[in-house]
Amino acid sequence: RPNVDRLLAANFPPDAAPFDVIAAGDEAKRKKPAPDVFLLALAGLNVAASEAVAFEDSAAGISSARAAGLPVLATRSRYTDSHRLDGAFSAVSDLGEPDRPHRHIAGVAWPGGVVDLAGLIRWHESLDGQSTPVQAIGTSR
Repeated sequence: RPNVDRLLAANFPPDAAPFDVIAAGDEAKRKKPAPDVFLLALAGLNVAASEAVAFEDSAAGISSARAAGLPVLATRSRYTDSHRLDGAFSAVSDLGEPDRPHRHIAGVAWPGGVVDLAGLIRWHESLDGQSTPVQAIGTSR
């Protein structure tokens, strides 16, 4: 958790609260690929796994999120560029920007090469035809 706190302090104003819940690996009983850190985040948000989506960049993270019942959108990072992204419903090089679209790797393709909240909501609604709020969950290692 100290690493997460330092990252937040370096990237957000002191009075900002950018996340409703933070779940760090050292707060979970078992490390990834166990689902504990995702289950901790879901409990803190008080949402079901079916109402959330995990963003992950590693094979262990994907396994962890899937074991918690979460669908996973996977991206690459310099540390996990060689990892397989099996199990993710969508795999992309990064989330993309309007002027710098991501590279689609597998699964769901995103219009314009950009993953955004509106697209995530459309994807989620396509699963069951119902409008359910979607929470994004990322965790620290």
